[in-house]
Amino acid sequence: MKKLLIIVLGALFLNVKAQTGKTLQGKITEATIFLNGATITELVNFQIKKGNMLLVVDNLPSDINPSRVTALLPEGAELLSISSETILHEDFIKHPDIKIIYDSMLLLENQSKALRFRIDALNLELDLLKRNLYIGGTNTGVNIAELQKATDFYRIRQDDIYNRLMKDNIQSSIIGEKILVLNARSKVMINNLLSLSGKMSIAISSQIEGSTSMLVKYFTFKAAWKPIYDIKVEDVGKPMQLIQKGKILNQTEKDWKNVKTVLSTADPSVSISRPELEVWALDFVSQRGKKINLGYNGRDKDYFDEKAKEEISSNTGNMNRKSANSANNTEVTVSELSNDFMIAEPVNIASGITPQTIVINSYLLNTTYEYTGIPQLQTIPFLIGKTTDWRNVPLSDGPASIYIGKNFIGESYISIASIADTLEISLGRNKKVVMDKRMKEDLTSKSFFGNTITENFIYEITVKNNNANDIVFELWDQVPVSKQEDIVVTVNDISGAMIDEKTGKLTWRFNLKPGEERKINISFSIKYPRSKKVQVKRFKALKCPDF
Repeated sequence: MKKLLIIVLGALFLNVKAQTGKTLQGKITEATIFLNGATITELVNFQIKKGNMLLVVDNLPSDINPSRVTALLPEGAELLSISSETILHEDFIKHPDIKIIYDSMLLLENQSKALRFRIDALNLELDLLKRNLYIGGTNTGVNIAELQKATDFYRIRQDDIYNRLMKDNIQSSIIGEKILVLNARSKVMINNLLSLSGKMSIAISSQIEGSTSMLVKYFTFKAAWKPIYDIKVEDVGKPMQLIQKGKILNQTEKDWKNVKTVLSTADPSVSISRPELEVWALDFVSQRGKKINLGYNGRDKDYFDEKAKEEISSNTGNMNRKSANSANNTEVTVSELSNDFMIAEPVNIASGITPQTIVINSYLLNTTYEYTGIPQLQTIPFLIGKTTDWRNVPLSDGPASIYIGKNFIGESYISIASIADTLEISLGRNKKVVMDKRMKEDLTSKSFFGNTITENFIYEITVKNNNANDIVFELWDQVPVSKQEDIVVTVNDISGAMIDEKTGKLTWRFNLKPGEERKINISFSIKYPRSKKVQVKRFKALKCPDF
């Protein structure tokens, strides 16, 4: 089995070049981390001699780009050439994870061999049984008892052999599949994680000697960061605190210890060649681009324009990525002018699959608070924080965890492309404002006249402020809109609401003092032919377990 594993990987060794020169290892001191990749600086200490030297810095990420490596030498030394390449470590088999896979494959291979031996033996026995079916000689007969006994023996034995062969063949197939899976897993692990790393060869000419050091820089895709936020409101009426954070993933196979770190929104793939300016074309932006996140039930303000009859769906942001160089990438919108965030304290980030979060900065934003109620869909109104101070904050797209007081409310999402003059953040549902919508059953009626039916609907919405301070409340509701000429909707009373004639959306905006209650009346009638059926009542679908 060991020979088989070495044969599988043998081709990888053909491209490995013999190492020459002084082999060194550096210590990571600085990292400029981009949304997809990082520029790493390592400090390399070594003994320098006069004349020409070849220095080899190894234990680097396997994906370093030869065109993006540099070296800063001490005074008195001149750089002759610099290159990088990928090397293969021959001691990969000693890695604990690889050893576990190898031992498992060896055990399965031994089980497979034992099964093959048993299958061969059973097939041989079956063949012998088939060749010895004749009982007795040509001149001698066999009595009935002996014949019955012999046929019973052959039948029972053949049935037993066939059953055992079937079970053993199934087990052999299962073991073969397990070996294939483990072999594929070992190749992925060796190729991507264990066996490969990078090295940098630096040829120098020196006029000095003694103990010295140099800085080497390289770019790798095995590190990345993404912006996330905490939004904290101590109490309604006080400024909103926005805490800007960076979630950093280090998969360089080297732990970062006391590393000076910069988080950048620049594009590391930009060429050094001079670019050309593209046409800066202006156009009108649809109002539907202006979003207002409603926590776990995010929708835009014009939600009712097209889908007033649908239930608000969950819209929780999620930007998880399994690895820094994974194909499962998420597009993040950032400012056209790149921002570099210098982290005040050196960071420690272990290499692996677990990201680490650090604080970039904290901002206090002057905020006004309003409530948005949609009683048709939600019984609890949403608290919305609005601020224009966001212009002074270098924002990027990212999820935001919402806290009111010390309580975690939920997660929203900041999308800078959808922000106009004011950044609006949903602070979740707030039970300090009580909202209720009821149909006045005693006033709702259905009448028949000639060939038509007229249905009258009267609703009452109640909103009460249980806060200790004044609030601004925006209420959304709707009246039906006819799509047929012979269905006539007449709006009788909407308590002074603004109405969108095309969609039937109703909007009220008013102030409520502490303890104040406001009642809103909605009254309308629907007239349609008696010969036709109109679905007036609306229903919603909910999911539940099937048991």
